[in-house]
Amino acid sequence: MKSIYLVIFLAFSTNSSPQDKAQYTTAPDLIIIKSKLGSIVRVDTTRPDPPPSDNQFSRIGVNPPPPSYEWHGKAELEVQKTGSKPINRIYWEFFLIVEGNSYQAPRSYQIQSKKAINPGQTVKLTAWIKDTDLKELREHLKKGLLRGRAEIKRINYADGGIWLPLKVKPQ
Repeated sequence: MKSIYLVIFLAFSTNSSPQDKAQYTTAPDLIIIKSKLGSIVRVDTTRPDPPPSDNQFSRIGVNPPPPSYEWHGKAELEVQKTGSKPINRIYWEFFLIVEGNSYQAPRSYQIQSKKAINPGQTVKLTAWIKDTDLKELREHLKKGLLRGRAEIKRINYADGGIWLPLKVKPQ
């Protein structure tokens, strides 16, 4: 059984497209100190009916809608600004990877953080991600098998400048 998984894993890893093999360079003046998934929680998204106006009769006997829930995960990224130009916005991608599970592809989430970051400053950025599969991934998080990793995809500087990563092909 293990040999079948190994053959499948090797087949997928050798058949990847050339653009998948390109690596992104990191931001020259922004260091990622830490990235992780903080917690996974169930959020009640049931919308209550609007309050009745004074001239309406109360609706006695009307059943409220059944509760509706979503699963949210808290993505966390801690960065340090080492360059001389202040930043006002960062676009980053957050990956969730289940360790020891080679056949499950990492999930990725695009995040935009509007935060002023001055030279020499270290900041913690957080964002809530939504996904129906977070309910199942929560068990992996409890067991310590779920890992979060972030990559900087774009930086908007306060002076209007933009940094985009360059794709570099491995040699």
